[in-house]
Amino acid sequence: MAQKQHHQFQNQKSQNHPADKPSAPAASSSQPKTEKKDASFINGWFLKLIPSILFLLFAVFAYWMLVGKNTDYLFAVQERSLWLNDTSFFNDKMMSVGGFMQWMGCYFTQYFFHPWMGSLILIAFWALTYFVTIKAFRVKRVWCVLALIPVAALLASIICIGYWMYYAKYPGYWFTQTLNVLTMMLGIWCIRNIKNSIVKAVAISIWIIAFYPLLGAWALIGALWMIVLHWVDESEESVGRKSVWSLLLLVLVGVVPRIYYNFVYGRMRIDDVYDVNFPIFQNDKITSPIYSIPFIIIAISPILFILFNRLWQNEKEKQGYTKGQNTIWMSTTVVVLGVLAYFINKVNYDDYNFHAEHRMYRALDHNDFDKILDEASRITGPMTRQMVISKNIALMNKGTIGSQMFRYDNSGKPPVVYDSLMVHLVQTCGPMVYYQYGKANFACRWSIENSVEFGWTVDALKTLTRCAMISNENKVALKYINMLKNTTFHREWAEQWEKYLRDKKLYHQSVEYKNIQPLRGYDNTLDGDEGLVEMYIINYFSHVHKRNPKFQEETLAFSLIQKDIELFWPRFFNYATLHEKEPMPIHYQEAAFLYGNLEKKVDISRMPFDKEKVVDRYASFQQSTQQMLNSGMSVEQVGNATHSTFGDTFWWFYFFCRNVHSY
Repeated sequence: MAQKQHHQFQNQKSQNHPADKPSAPAASSSQPKTEKKDASFINGWFLKLIPSILFLLFAVFAYWMLVGKNTDYLFAVQERSLWLNDTSFFNDKMMSVGGFMQWMGCYFTQYFFHPWMGSLILIAFWALTYFVTIKAFRVKRVWCVLALIPVAALLASIICIGYWMYYAKYPGYWFTQTLNVLTMMLGIWCIRNIKNSIVKAVAISIWIIAFYPLLGAWALIGALWMIVLHWVDESEESVGRKSVWSLLLLVLVGVVPRIYYNFVYGRMRIDDVYDVNFPIFQNDKITSPIYSIPFIIIAISPILFILFNRLWQNEKEKQGYTKGQNTIWMSTTVVVLGVLAYFINKVNYDDYNFHAEHRMYRALDHNDFDKILDEASRITGPMTRQMVISKNIALMNKGTIGSQMFRYDNSGKPPVVYDSLMVHLVQTCGPMVYYQYGKANFACRWSIENSVEFGWTVDALKTLTRCAMISNENKVALKYINMLKNTTFHREWAEQWEKYLRDKKLYHQSVEYKNIQPLRGYDNTLDGDEGLVEMYIINYFSHVHKRNPKFQEETLAFSLIQKDIELFWPRFFNYATLHEKEPMPIHYQEAAFLYGNLEKKVDISRMPFDKEKVVDRYASFQQSTQQMLNSGMSVEQVGNATHSTFGDTFWWFYFFCRNVHSY
């Protein structure tokens, strides 16, 4: 009986055992395998690719922002920077804290001569910075999207500054800060991997002493994070010992910059010892902290790395994360990417006129006046004064200023800035404008003054070369030519001007010489312009009376801009005498007809005005404006209403283009 019961028990046990039921085990074992396969797809090979995939997305976005939206700005950047392949340039940079990084930054900035090339180099440095940041702060793969924050901030710092590009006193700024951050991250990575606490403390001390001259404030920021990470990392070292080492290192952070200030770097101010080489945008009148925000973000972003690394402390990257954790990761990644993209796009300085100024300036540098006028014709709204001046220079050199000057916008508006920065033409285009109008002494003066204040640039050296050439200062011209021959991308330009220097006949046959020389040979005194380039040029030409046809036409054109009747008539009759057999340009006819009807001091009854374009159109203009004014419209409203019909006439400019402020 007992044996029978035991046999029945064994049968029942064997029936319940999975191994005795073929169908059940297959079903039960297949489900775990499927789950493991899915988890492996999400958390295995895909997890290893996440850092690369995220940076690839960022790289495409960064290239689009740099080349797609800022290519003209980037080209202008390298014109406003300088790198020379000689020891004097290197030694000059090494006299300042952060000088070596500035020298490197200047070297790489010149590659923006081809914006696509410079952008690819910059993105390559950002790739290194991104992956080194992950290593340095041991960012988990699921949180590696956070490591994009420093490189995104670097991108933002480049495309946000706008007109500060003329006033920032950081040589090679566009690459220097990337190199600073990359070097700092490399230092953190190397020193964090040191296990022995004493050796690590010594290494941090060496870092502070050796890298402060190279990185300035970034060396101090890196040292602080090295100390913090020493506390974050688990070690057998006692709290007391950690505290002592940390205190000594903090003392070193405070003392080393002052030692360098007192004994090594005479150029540095005492107020700058702790923030030197950390971008602070300021001039004599204002400080703009908003443009330092990207670098503040870089400095404090490791807080996020440390906090998020505290999540999911147990090592699950090898085992696979749960479905809920994958959802959290995906949501966080999408949110961070979205915030970064929005932030970068928001801070991008995309003012149309700012970029159009760069295109017109580049065309002016190449004497491509058709391109300037094409650019001016595409603009629908008000242009800046720099653009109006460029347009007038192009018309002057094409000989059409008397017939087309008012076909384009002439009101001009101040540059768009996001702070209280006061932009002046003397810094943005002054030397080139003076040179184009034959005022070589003023062009030299402001090229040198701007260079002393904000740093030497390729643009300044080119202007100084041109001024020396047209003033027959051959030795001075050769000096600047030799400097430009030590650049990477402007050597060809320098060699062309060296040919002009060796063969003045070839130079005198050049288009540039023929355009500018007629405006010279008169009063080239270096008097005061109060920093107001446009007002000085207008006053100079509208009050000088010469027989040279091109010079004389400039005086007539500027008298129209002045809206000065007394200045106009002598210049008008002089123009008619010098161009006796040529048709009178339409704008000069418009001015003569208007002034003759307004004051009736000059008899215009026998002047051969164009009946359709002047006489009949003026009558239509008068009728339209009077009807609108009688209906109760304001002068401004009438001006806006009549602009589409009469905005290309001197009459509209005379009555409705008011309150034009130069800067």
